[in-house]
This record gives sequence, structure tokens and C-alpha cells, in this order.
Amino acid sequence: MNKWELFLQEKGYTNETFAALEADKMAQLNSEYQTKLIAEVELKITAKASKEDVSTVVKSAIDAAILALPVGVTKAEYDSLVEKLVKQGETLQEMKVKGDLQGAHEGIAFAFKTLMTPEKVAEMKTDQNSGVSTTTKAAGTILVSNNLTGRVARHERDPERSKTARRNPFILELVNVTTTNAAVVSYVERDAPDGAPGMTAEGAVKPLIDFDYTERLAVVKKMTARIKMSKEMMEDVDGFVADTEDELTERLALLIDTQLLSGDGTGNNLSGILTNATAFAAGGLANAIENANNFDVLRVALNQVSLNNFNSTVIIMNPTDVTAMDLTKGSDDHYIMPPFSTADGTIIKGIRIVENNGVTADDFVVGDLSKYKVKLREDININYGHSGDDFEKNLLTSLCEARATAYIPNVNFGAIVKGTFSAARAALETA
Repeated sequence: MNKWELFLQEKGYTNETFAALEADKMAQLNSEYQTKLIAEVELKITAKASKEDVSTVVKSAIDAAILALPVGVTKAEYDSLVEKLVKQGETLQEMKVKGDLQGAHEGIAFAFKTLMTPEKVAEMKTDQNSGVSTTTKAAGTILVSNNLTGRVARHERDPERSKTARRNPFILELVNVTTTNAAVVSYVERDAPDGAPGMTAEGAVKPLIDFDYTERLAVVKKMTARIKMSKEMMEDVDGFVADTEDELTERLALLIDTQLLSGDGTGNNLSGILTNATAFAAGGLANAIENANNFDVLRVALNQVSLNNFNSTVIIMNPTDVTAMDLTKGSDDHYIMPPFSTADGTIIKGIRIVENNGVTADDFVVGDLSKYKVKLREDININYGHSGDDFEKNLLTSLCEARATAYIPNVNFGAIVKGTFSAARAALETA
């Protein structure tokens, strides 16, 4: 039994059953057989030393390969096959010496598979010059820059997905926050007092006083954002869903923060702190302070709140203005901290400074921020759903929203003072 018959036997076939197979199956078995022969040729050639030895190995391999071809091979065709494959075998020996066995292996494998097909043998019957040209890769230094295609080299992905740096929301931490289940919040102010108490003699009529009640309304407003995404993005990109939810909640929280600080109360905007605060007024200290600085401004603003019969709880400023205060120096370049400030300048007359980029540089707010009330109708939440033909397109929309209203009763406007340092210094500076 020859090599081909042994191979067929291993695969469960005989020459007769093989001949009855479909062409695709015959081609598959023939390819497997040639691959097995190529491995044997490579192994034997690399162990041989002379052209004669190589020729012997090649002839034996061709004899075995021809057994699987359904066409006859003439003596001239046989010699042509031997000549071409012997050359490849000699190349393999040369490449072995140079250390590039892979290049030679690829060359002889390509030549063997190409030459030993029924079509090529049939072609050689009519053209003894037919054959195949093969090229082996010249040996050289292997470099990452030259020898790798794609991400072959080891690489590592940092698990952290860096994001845009944003300021921290801070207003909700400083104001009076409660919840509501209503669309409109009404509140009542006791205002417009008339008359005055007085000292009264025995039997005399007591002084008459009165006041009014005024109802005011604060309408709940909605803050929203959405992201539309594909099902593939959600399933194929690690961390994408978590990132979208983080992005939505973070940016919506910043919108709420901005509205609570500076919303103008018109349209769909909330009525923010700056809209309702009382403007800085130097009062009796106008043009009374020589070389007025920002420490002086804050101290006078605290005094203004006190004169309005409120107790300040916080000072809010831009970081640049806080830094400028830290760097205040005397005429001899020594750092100056006033006696009503802590050594690090973070507390003025017992009131802490909170710095945040949400406050515009040169602006300041001083006062009792607990008088500013925030009613949360719906805290920040996220829902998913389809719109239009999204379902047909495998698209999904992530909706993030919150509902709230905010107000400060008119009678408490004096609890919060706002201003700019540049204007306030000028108002305090001696003429």
C-alpha cells in the first residue's frame, strides 16, 4: 500500500470511494495530503547536506504527490517538477544557514502546492516551460517598525476613561433644601407692618399696630438632557452606559447649580441667588477706608447683612479672588492678614469662605443663604426609551431630568448681599 492509499485509509476512504466524492471534498483531501508531504520535505531537506540528497527527498515527495493526481505525468513533466522543487530545497538549505527557515519554508510550500495541482500538471503537458515563480524573503534584522502589522506587540489599556474636568456643584450644600410633591409652591409673607408699640400711661389707649399677608408663588421648573445611542455602542464599548449616565447626571447637576446661583427667573429659568440678593452698599463707611482691599470689602458686606438684621453663614467667591487675598502684601512686601481673619484667610469674622469657579471673578456673595429655599419636586433621574423609528434602527435614548423651584421671600432679600470687589473697593476708598 503506497503513501496515498495509507493516507486515504486514515481518512476512511479507498481509491474507489475517493473517486466517487464531490470535487470539493476531493480537493480538501488532496490539500491535506500535500500539507503532510510538505512537512516531511521540510524536515528531511533541512537535515540533508548535498544537492543529491535534496534531489532524492524531492523525487520521493513528488512520487507520493503524483499518486493523488487524477492525471498522468510524463517523464519530461516529472523531471521539470523535480528541477523546480530541488531549487526550492537548495534555497531552504541556504536559508537554514542564514537562520531564516520560515522564509524558505513558505517558498517551498507555495511552490509544491502550486506545482502539484492537476491543472498545473495538465498545463505542463502542453508547455514544458510552465512552472511557478516563488520569492523567499531575504533575511534581515527584525524590527517592530518594519516587521509588525497591526497591534501585534503587547499593549495595555488604562482602565480609567479620562473625562473633561468640570467644577463641583456647591450651591445645594449652602442653601435650604426640602422636597415637594406639587407643581406650584405658594408661600406667605407677613409684611407691610403699620403702627408702633409705645409706652402707655394707666388707663390710656394702647397703640395700634397691624401687618399684611401676601401670598407668592414659585413654579416648579424642569432641567433636562438626553443622549441618543445605538444598541451596538451599549453592548460593544466597555463602560459606555456608565459613562453616559455619569455625563448626564454631572452636567445636569451643574445646570441646576448655575440656575440656583444666577437664574434670572424669566421663562423656564429659576430665580437665582444673584437675582434676589441686595446690592453692596458702603453705608456709613463710604470713602472712609484708606487703601481699601478685598478683606475690607468682605468685612463691610458682613456688616451690611448684620445691619439688615440677619446673620451671615457663608461667603462665596471665585478662586482667583481668594488667591489675590492670600497674596496681599504690605509696602515692605510682607504678607498681610487682618485681625478679623484666620491665619490662612479662609474665615473672615467667623464666616467661612467657599471658593468655586461658578462665581465670576471679581464677584462676591455674602449672607445667610439658608434664607434661600430650594424645593425639589424630582431629583436627578435617568430613563431609557424609544422615539420615532428608533426601535427599527436599534437606537435608544437616555433621558436625564430633574424638577425644582427656588425662591427667597421678599422680606428676606436683605439676608444676602452681592457685589464686585472693584466697585466695592472704590466705594470704600478715601476721597
